[in-house]
Amino acid sequence: VMMALVNTEEAHRGMGEQKEIAFNRFAGLHPDARFIFFGDSGEGDVDFARSFMKPAIHGKTKPPDRAAFIHDVVSLDGVMPKTSSSERSRLAEEGVLVFDTYIGAAVRLFELGFMDEFAL
Repeated sequence: VMMALVNTEEAHRGMGEQKEIAFNRFAGLHPDARFIFFGDSGEGDVDFARSFMKPAIHGKTKPPDRAAFIHDVVSLDGVMPKTSSSERSRLAEEGVLVFDTYIGAAVRLFELGFMDEFAL
């Protein structure tokens, strides 16, 4: 709690690391499962999503069994998205998809093969 008061960026990074540890434990129990992560652009979710989408040990460019989505929250002014377009592009290169609406996220899930047309 004190870390969040003193250095919020470091506290968020720590939250992301804790999420990664918990997920890796869970994924180890379900090796054949497909995973979709939904987070937001605050409190360590982006850091976790980046590690979640790192290439698998077997040399795959992106794990086909997972997808990571980040709902972009607005900045303190309540209007502008927190994540710039250049940052969105950089994250997309790492397999992390930033979205503004849940409809947009559903369309991307369909395009990636995680949903069929009936689920839309």
